[in-house]
Amino acid sequence: MTAQEMSEKIVERVVGDRKGTGVSVCEVVEACGQDARGDLPLECESNLLLWNGVSDKFTEAFSLAFPRLRVAVLPGLLVHTEPKWLRLPIAKRVRAYRRPRWLPVALFSKDRA
Repeated sequence: MTAQEMSEKIVERVVGDRKGTGVSVCEVVEACGQDARGDLPLECESNLLLWNGVSDKFTEAFSLAFPRLRVAVLPGLLVHTEPKWLRLPIAKRVRAYRRPRWLPVALFSKDRA
């Protein structure tokens, strides 16, 4: 699977969210299969992780899909409703950190209101 094909799969998974509650990064990694798994972090700032354990192909695919996605930061209280989570301190805001922090987010389609 190419990065472009994987980006389409990411968008497809997010657009297919029937609950309307958003899709976690973990869920899109699982939707992309084995090619998405690796040993890299998916960062949005230095030491600010959206997820960990992804491949370089997935990071490229996520960058390609990003313009078609809306991202909502999850409040700390909702983090435990996620299917999986990182064992890292939760970031309180979007900025670079000295030590790794997790920014839990939900992904939505820009095409849907």
